[in-house]
Amino acid sequence: MASPVPFGDVPPTAPLRLAATDIGDGQVVLMVTGEVDMATCDQLDQTVAHLLRRRPRRLLLDLAGVRFLDSSGIRVLLHSGRRAQQQDCHLSLVNTPPAVRRVLEIAGVASLLGLDVDRDDQTEAVSSPDSTR
Repeated sequence: MASPVPFGDVPPTAPLRLAATDIGDGQVVLMVTGEVDMATCDQLDQTVAHLLRRRPRRLLLDLAGVRFLDSSGIRVLLHSGRRAQQQDCHLSLVNTPPAVRRVLEIAGVASLLGLDVDRDDQTEAVSSPDSTR
């Protein structure tokens, strides 16, 4: 049986792990693992801002390891998308787990976020000579 949480105390959230990889041709992949919530969203926001300062052509947020996303996380994703667009960078969410995808769909923002299915498909599309931004 789980221990009760005293009123007013918030149980600690799982840490958010972020790992960026430059995969060439102006593309950067940011692996996001853990919970994207009020306690961790600033970390994601700051990391995306740092990566965008490198002026990538494409930023892929790989969400395969995201277990939870709340409204704070949605706000950061939307803000990141706007910031990327202002810098002529295409931001895509890839490998999005079904539960996270559902949250984005219910919130009505899935179409605004470049929600893609598979990271490999996206990197191939960017690398092909016919691809456009």
